[in-house]
Amino acid sequence: MDKRIKYLVILIALIVISPSALAEKSGPFASVNLSHAVVPLPSQPFEPFRRKDSTENLMGIGGGIGYSFNSQFIVHLEINAVENSFLGTFDGYRLTHVDLSFGYLFRWKKMHFTPKVGRADWRLSAKEGMFLNPGIEESRAVSDNDPVWGFSIGYRKTQSELVLSYKNVNTDFGGYDLSSIGLLIKF
Repeated sequence: MDKRIKYLVILIALIVISPSALAEKSGPFASVNLSHAVVPLPSQPFEPFRRKDSTENLMGIGGGIGYSFNSQFIVHLEINAVENSFLGTFDGYRLTHVDLSFGYLFRWKKMHFTPKVGRADWRLSAKEGMFLNPGIEESRAVSDNDPVWGFSIGYRKTQSELVLSYKNVNTDFGGYDLSSIGLLIKF
């Protein structure tokens, strides 16, 4: 059996047996988070900036808005900005990630699990830092939009939830992983 068909059958089974099929009220929500990205750097156009290790760990912040429907489906627009340079002092990388994703909310008492799929618009840039650089700071960037998949796990406390999430974007240079911890507030 094809791997995708197997996952689709499992997802449909989880939807059918979900104990919260109509328990969630519809409404908007907002999220804020601290993010971490693991990005393998492409050789072009970053050759002058690359270090021996061609994978960078970037930290930053993010936020988003969304809507949860009575049917347990959600739509979520999120933006994350992560980087590894402090105030442009040293050479650094910056990833700006914006995604629109759709998911299904599985809720068990105060916990939830939400698989998501969507599309991400991203920009990865490198910039020379000011420290020990006598000339003009050089910068390079690549950008594209690619499919994104991921999931979130959360714990609800009244109108707010503590949420851990993971996203994977498959790009021409191998893709990147974006994980975050944050707060989701329902209105």
